[in-house]
Amino acid sequence: MEEGEECDDNNNQDGDGCSAVCLLEEDCIYDDSCTSATSGNFVFSGISKVDNCDGTYTYSFKITNNYNRGLSYVAISLPPGTIPSWPSDGSVYSGEFNNYEVENPTNNPFYSIKYETLGEGVRDGGYDIFSFTLDQDISYPITLQAKAATYQESAQIDCFSIICDCEQEPEPYCGDGIINQPSEECEPPNTPVCDENCYFKNLTCIQAKDAGLLTGSISGGNAYLTNDATHDYDVGLAVYKKLDEIIDNQELFDSEKGVVDSGSTLNLSVNLPDCNYQIDLFCGDILESLDCETADPCRYGSSKIDWFHNNSQGYCTPEGFTILSHKIVCEEESDLPNWGDGGPDISSTTAEDYVDSHPGCDFEQGWDFQYAPQSASNPGDNTGEASSWTTFGPTDINGIVSTTISNISSIWLREVWKPSYINFTGVGGNDVSAEFYCHKDVANYDNYDKIIDPEENSTYYCIGFNVLEQEPLCGNNITESGEECDDGANGDDTDGCYDNCTLTYCGDSIIQDPNGYGKSEECDDGNNQDGDGCDRYCNLEPLPGNITACCCGLQVSTTPEVASQDEKVLVSADISNLFTGLAAAPSDILEVNATIYRIEDNTEYIIVEDAPMTYLDDGLWYYEFYTGRNSSGTYIASVTMLTNQTMPFIKEASDSFTLGEKVSGLTILGVSPDLININETARLAAEIKYNGIAVDSSLITNASLVIKQINGTTQTYTTSNGLQLDDGLIYVEGAFNETGVHYLDWSATYLGQQRTAREIIVLVGWQQTLDNISASNSELISLIKESRQYLLQLLTDMEYLQEFTEEEVFLITDSVNSMSKVITHLEQGDMTGQEAKKEFDQIQQELDQKLGYKITGLSVSEDLQYTPQSSSIIGTITEKAKDWRAILFIILLMILSILIVNVLVLVKLTNNMPYQRKTLQISRPVHIQEKRRYQLLLDRFRKKGTKPLRSDKRRYQIILEKIKERLKPEKEESIQEPLIKIHPDPKIPEEHEKADNISKEKKTTDKILRPSKNKKNKKNKQNIRQKKGRQIPKQKNKKKDKTENSLESEIEREFEELKNT
Repeated sequence: MEEGEECDDNNNQDGDGCSAVCLLEEDCIYDDSCTSATSGNFVFSGISKVDNCDGTYTYSFKITNNYNRGLSYVAISLPPGTIPSWPSDGSVYSGEFNNYEVENPTNNPFYSIKYETLGEGVRDGGYDIFSFTLDQDISYPITLQAKAATYQESAQIDCFSIICDCEQEPEPYCGDGIINQPSEECEPPNTPVCDENCYFKNLTCIQAKDAGLLTGSISGGNAYLTNDATHDYDVGLAVYKKLDEIIDNQELFDSEKGVVDSGSTLNLSVNLPDCNYQIDLFCGDILESLDCETADPCRYGSSKIDWFHNNSQGYCTPEGFTILSHKIVCEEESDLPNWGDGGPDISSTTAEDYVDSHPGCDFEQGWDFQYAPQSASNPGDNTGEASSWTTFGPTDINGIVSTTISNISSIWLREVWKPSYINFTGVGGNDVSAEFYCHKDVANYDNYDKIIDPEENSTYYCIGFNVLEQEPLCGNNITESGEECDDGANGDDTDGCYDNCTLTYCGDSIIQDPNGYGKSEECDDGNNQDGDGCDRYCNLEPLPGNITACCCGLQVSTTPEVASQDEKVLVSADISNLFTGLAAAPSDILEVNATIYRIEDNTEYIIVEDAPMTYLDDGLWYYEFYTGRNSSGTYIASVTMLTNQTMPFIKEASDSFTLGEKVSGLTILGVSPDLININETARLAAEIKYNGIAVDSSLITNASLVIKQINGTTQTYTTSNGLQLDDGLIYVEGAFNETGVHYLDWSATYLGQQRTAREIIVLVGWQQTLDNISASNSELISLIKESRQYLLQLLTDMEYLQEFTEEEVFLITDSVNSMSKVITHLEQGDMTGQEAKKEFDQIQQELDQKLGYKITGLSVSEDLQYTPQSSSIIGTITEKAKDWRAILFIILLMILSILIVNVLVLVKLTNNMPYQRKTLQISRPVHIQEKRRYQLLLDRFRKKGTKPLRSDKRRYQIILEKIKERLKPEKEESIQEPLIKIHPDPKIPEEHEKADNISKEKKTTDKILRPSKNKKNKKNKQNIRQKKGRQIPKQKNKKKDKTENSLESEIEREFEELKNT
């Protein structure tokens, strides 16, 4: 117990001896000497014993489980042959923290009442309270047993901390709040009407009426009163004519006053009118008028003893003429009648007929109207209550108010306009207006109508029409105030108008022709900068050098938005090419990585860092994040995209989701295999658990599985057509024959709870895909090979080759190597026909520009009538298999093939080229560097599961240029060994060969910088995150580059290994 507490029974309930505020309840005592019994990992305590005053006792016990397994059951011994009246056998007992199934009684483990845990029990210091009601007082000791998993302990207790005796009914007395003695007249004492002895004081008429000492009733025009108080009282009876249902308009017709003496009775009587009336019996004086504008008081209020309304004879006719006004409010302005240019006379049925025929209109309560003589001036259409006019109202629930007017020959009428409704447009105004019409004055859109020469005892009718001033409704195809446009929220952002009714613009990442401001866009890269391929006006612009435009449209989403522990969150990235407006192809992207952060105290903590995302289809990439036991809170899924271009471009986008604690009750988790081959038997399955324990499959209802292929068909399985239930699983088993990516949507109901879950699988068809590969792009491969052979012949013709400069020979050699790579990529499927044709055209264009006057016969591209194949190896697998593992397998084959082809080309050139004295500054170090980079990629792939795509090779182009610059000799006599070894000509003197050897020994090299793609990407990502205020741990310093000599020897050794391979 803590300071200020009389007891503490570990709950906040009343009625168990210790109240919710830890105070002892009446007739209860606290025994601080009663201690708990500890046995092993369990602590057993007697909380309270309460005498219920009906021959029964309620016993409460506390069991604490310090074991690391959940509590399985608790058993409490009973006297032989006794059965607790509560809780009943088979019922569910609700403890403080868990529900339990009750066995009452049971002989297992002894004669007792037993509570078996439903779901996961308390553990690791958790406790719960167990109670039952028995019709006898249990003698000590009481045996308790608890079990957690296979571990159990027992103990005996011989006391309770709180003991409550039966509460006895007190003797009646003055002041107990109950009139239960002959000597009492009132309770409680010492009040304005009751003295200290519970006798009535000298009461007013109203106090006597409220105390029940003065009573009365009305019958017809008569009233009967009885006074049992000790004082005399003035009373009255009055009847009022009802001109309508407005009390202020009632007129006094007849009345009578009297005095009812103490201990006596009194009769009063009045004459009744032949129309509707109200008759009141009351204390005090008669009210001559009930009009609160002119009389005070104007109501009988609490002084009324009895009253009666007669509505069977019709309203009474006042002296003078009557104005009856209706107020109608419609939902839309278009529902208003537009009678300002002329309409029907306003009669007694006009308002009701209009509402009946217009479902969007109804009568409105709470509106006031005003009238004034014809000499009054117009206070304005759109004004509230005018001070010089007479107000009548407000309208009742039926939208009606009336008043009787006399001694006025002609009058003006208006409504009291409210500012939250649309305006009157006045005389000559348009019909988008409030409207008010009286009798025959049905003209103009003003708030100022006239009744000329009204007749006595006649009724004239007015109607006010209006509609609430509406906010512009975006999506109604009407451009209203505050909107830039309105296309009906049609979901099309290329029509110049967003769904939020604002104009599209240059810089919104959507290519439009035209955009919302009428400008035709050639591109839209989402910014207003020049020099990036798309200028600030969305016009394409030439890029410096060979930099290519990037596709950088990135949208990220997470599903579900609210997840729980032990579930999957699907992170998807939709990447589009902002220069074409189409989905980005896999070849447009170097990397797509997902990073998961948890937000806590305005700081982002990394949960998953740079996890590679998997390509699905149509520019969509995904990553599945298993929430596991991560802490609840807000999470951010950040996706970083690195584009495939000469100067890579990084873009980041993110979405958030909320993670809660592990869901108590029903959970579903898909456990199907990620990859399934078609026409092979496979099982698609989901686990169903309740509070973490597999459920009894026979209790699962409404189970279903919906298989949806992306951009394809949908299949639904239930228990009636193939869905099976077994051992806490729901599953479908069979062979599936639709290749591609599929969503699996699971659903099931258990014990009234319904849950859903989603997972992704990929069905692939290997043989069908590979059979179509070999015939692709054969014509283009043949033509590129012919061009390559032509250039090889130039390199072997020494006489012709002497006409070229060193730079031109380098260009020819580099073109041969580039063509070999294009052929290899095309044959292995790492490049589509269109991409290969583009690369080949660039090679030919550079040769034509620099060597066109020296090279003849290289006109292959001009004569080529080539239509690229619709799919390459990668494209075919992506289209038909859509399986990332298949793509990675093919990429491995392509990397090995590239290495082999390059070696074969080198060997062929080495064996065929004649001696050339001049050393060519070409790319031996490039290939060695490339080989090492491939090896790093392969190692990284084996360790982390990433996939080395040709996008990495694009980045090598930058690296190679740096290597070439650093490998240039510092002095003229420093000469590097060429990649292509030129065999010595027998006619050349031997000393030439020796001189060449000497030059080889004197060669020098510079340090080779080997940029790490991962390092660069992480640096860029780090910069991005720091801008957002994220705390990123600093990178450790990389090891320094090796010395020149060790680097040279390493390059030589690896080059020899490459040739041997």
